[in-house]
Amino acid sequence: YLARHTELGRPAALKILNRPAGDKAALSERFRAEVRSAAALGHPQIVQLYELGETPDGRLFAAFEYVAGGTLQQAIGGRPRPSRAAAELMLR
Repeated sequence: YLARHTELGRPAALKILNRPAGDKAALSERFRAEVRSAAALGHPQIVQLYELGETPDGRLFAAFEYVAGGTLQQAIGGRPRPSRAAAELMLR
């Protein structure tokens, strides 16, 4: 989701872990591990993590740097890409 980070006063990309149907503890830990891994990466072409938190109703969320320009899904058009084209897309 596109959101506004109120503390930082800037747009943010918000990822929310919806209420899991299965093992909530395992899914929550997997989400936290994914976000911690993203936070450990530092590169100008990788979005930065602003915050990891929990909503009042107990759902985990992560607020990331927002980058305009569409999603990877939109860029590939839902189709597998030839190896060279995929590599060139990732280089950008």
